[in-house]
Amino acid sequence: MKTKIIFFSIISIFLSLESPSKAAVDFTRVGAYSGAEFSAASTAQGPRIGEREDNLAVGASLEAAISNNWGIETGIQATKERIQIPVFARLWGGKFFTIAAGPVADGISDDNDSVHIAAGLAAGFNFPVEKDVGIFVEGRAKRAFRDDFSNIDDRKTDAQALAGIRVALH
Repeated sequence: MKTKIIFFSIISIFLSLESPSKAAVDFTRVGAYSGAEFSAASTAQGPRIGEREDNLAVGASLEAAISNNWGIETGIQATKERIQIPVFARLWGGKFFTIAAGPVADGISDDNDSVHIAAGLAAGFNFPVEKDVGIFVEGRAKRAFRDDFSNIDDRKTDAQALAGIRVALH
């Protein structure tokens, strides 16, 4: 319940922001990345050990600027077990630091066709290489609202360590 309240509070803040002028929206960022995903399943009684394997994650992203510091990012990310589609509101603290939050659609691709909605958070550093190109490292965490485990109190948390490249298109 606490996760849902925090998630919807963050979304409400992002949605209440004043719309920028059209002149502020002058770029889009595209990115490609890979990294590791670490998963942990838990119940009301404590963590489940060995519920899922750690995985290699690869993905691509597209961010549209809504102001100089804010953007809406989506993309697709795949592991050997599933496909994820995040939709993040991203805040840039200058050219180097960024944080993001938003929902993540997490679809299991091997065993069944169920899709879970999770709350996602991200924080990362961008290292400019040229004017419009940067290499980034980012950590992400995702907490599922409800899983398809047999016990409704079960939850899944994923953490990711990612690195990649971002290019600003004008």
